[in-house]
Amino acid sequence: MGPGKIETTLLIIVIISLIFNGVLFWYASKVLGKLTYIYENMMSMQNMNTSYIKHLEGVNEMETYFGDPTIGELIKHTKFVAEQYQSINEIFEDLEDGFITIEIEEEAEINAKEEIG
Repeated sequence: MGPGKIETTLLIIVIISLIFNGVLFWYASKVLGKLTYIYENMMSMQNMNTSYIKHLEGVNEMETYFGDPTIGELIKHTKFVAEQYQSINEIFEDLEDGFITIEIEEEAEINAKEEIG
């Protein structure tokens, strides 16, 4: 292999790597955009659920319904749903803090190294 062929081969590898990294970056940004959209909707749902809990507790404290077992069970169930929202939101908070972005970038670097090497 002459010097010209080695340079050409390396140039082709670099071009392929740049294209692959560009596509990977585009895909990652699309995925992160969708995850951000889901996170915002989850936060909205959590706020609605919190409002609903307060409303139920207010009804439960009314003289007519005070201590009603059905409303008490509704409050327990609603609090359980709120806890589930909170656990999902904690995952998305990691996204907001950039932990997931860093992991995606690290995976991209590892894939690029495997491709070259």
